[in-house]
Amino acid sequence: MAGTRDLAYLCRQMKAPSLLGGVERLGARAREEARSHEEFLAACLEREVSARASHGGQARIRAARFPARKTLEDFDFDHQRSVRSEVVAHLGALDFIEAKANAIFLGPPGTGKTHLCIAIGVRAALAGYRVAFATAMQWVARLGAAHDAGRLQEELRRLVRTPLIIIDEVGYIPFEPEAAKLFFQLISSRYERASVIVSSNKAFSRWGEVLGDDAVAAAMIDRLVHHAEVIATEERKARLQRVPAAERDRGRHLQPSRAASTRSATIAGERERCLGMKAAMSSHDGRRSRALDGNSQSTRYDGLIDVLLRVAKGPVCGSKYWTGSSWLTILDRRGGRR
Repeated sequence: MAGTRDLAYLCRQMKAPSLLGGVERLGARAREEARSHEEFLAACLEREVSARASHGGQARIRAARFPARKTLEDFDFDHQRSVRSEVVAHLGALDFIEAKANAIFLGPPGTGKTHLCIAIGVRAALAGYRVAFATAMQWVARLGAAHDAGRLQEELRRLVRTPLIIIDEVGYIPFEPEAAKLFFQLISSRYERASVIVSSNKAFSRWGEVLGDDAVAAAMIDRLVHHAEVIATEERKARLQRVPAAERDRGRHLQPSRAASTRSATIAGERERCLGMKAAMSSHDGRRSRALDGNSQSTRYDGLIDVLLRVAKGPVCGSKYWTGSSWLTILDRRGGRR
């Protein structure tokens, strides 16, 4: 009993709770297998080291501020065939971090870029690397705050000590001139010093539009791709494939439920009402156009206001069942555009 109390005290002092939880079981196994004292000690230390590595990995994942938890094993390479699994597996080995190289994912929205960025970042955190994740605009806001506080260079030096940073969504929102300069400094400060993963919905040829300066864009791209793996994703949206193919196939043969039938009937009725409204407006528009011919263009918007009020007072069928082209047609008519 005294020995057990001593072990509990010593484990608490060493901050080794995992060792305390397993020492009795490890001791029993050592006695059964006639292990030496050295083998028993090695087993105890191995358990504690493994537990600390696991806990440290979870802490690094939380510190990275990923928006979600993703893994490479969850990525659907069969659906997103433009991404070669062997290239991603090479990045997943994390050798590029040791080489201070980069990874760049280019492609339309919804094609799995963010999933891959997060998955590689999570694997790096579990492997012992510190990681930081943010969107391009979040990084610029962070650097802007540091610049305003007079500590921009200090912040850049601190970030260089993070082996991997991930910059998501480059290109969705154009940069202001000052923001573009801050973003360039972030990329430049890490060149051949630490790794960056970037995702963008814009091809490199359009980064000048994003940054507002072709020269800055060219210099930034040069630094990014000098030591980088560039992966292009195609327009086969991964986030729309939530249900396995086998389940989707089974679903085609299922009879609709009573609630689904009722909902379909309601939708059909609302759609007919919308179509009737649309036909009535088309007829009304013809009469109004002839009556207003020769008047000022602003008078033509009276009909548009009538339409919007009628839709607003009814259910949301107008926005739900009319296509964008239908709305543009109505706007063209009411606004008098040619």
